[in-house]
Amino acid sequence: EEKVNYILKHYEGTKNYHNFTSGVRPTDTNAKRHMTYFRSGGILTLNGRQYISLQVHGQSFMIHQIRKMVGLVVWILRYNMDPTTTFEKAFSQEKLSLPIAPAVGLLMRQVVYAYYNSRNDHVENLDMSYSQAEFEQFRIEKILPEVERREREEGQTLRFLKQLSEMRNLWLSPSAEISTQRPRNKELMQDRRTRNGRK
Repeated sequence: EEKVNYILKHYEGTKNYHNFTSGVRPTDTNAKRHMTYFRSGGILTLNGRQYISLQVHGQSFMIHQIRKMVGLVVWILRYNMDPTTTFEKAFSQEKLSLPIAPAVGLLMRQVVYAYYNSRNDHVENLDMSYSQAEFEQFRIEKILPEVERREREEGQTLRFLKQLSEMRNLWLSPSAEISTQRPRNKELMQDRRTRNGRK
């Protein structure tokens, strides 16, 4: 976890995230995003499998941003890339392709209105923390088992790791392009029938 946290810390602060989304140029104002916190939330064991929880706190996020942030961390860890030079390149003005991690397991845990509250002290603060206990119970009892079930049946992470290997030398390259779409339902059903010994 120490190594993971060291890598995640590179995201903290204000950076140019144009490579972590689509349709945004490096010179666009909305490419700049501020992350206040990104750390490991510990190891979870679900149905005999281990998962690592990652927690990020930022002012706002763009489409695919968090998935690409996680994808890049996995690439750095799996192939022992140098974090400093990797992030310098990823946050540069050059348009590059980054690996995108599966969306399964990605969820918003809390909405924080710190900036809004600081600018509007004449009205009652917006605070959603009162619902955290109920949400945490729902996350443990409902969301996490569903995440584990989908991962076990669909194998999205295994497909992502295979893709990561196939494109290993092309990530962070201007020419790298690969489809990251989920298989169609028909393909998923075929995979399940094959694994169950049916055709």
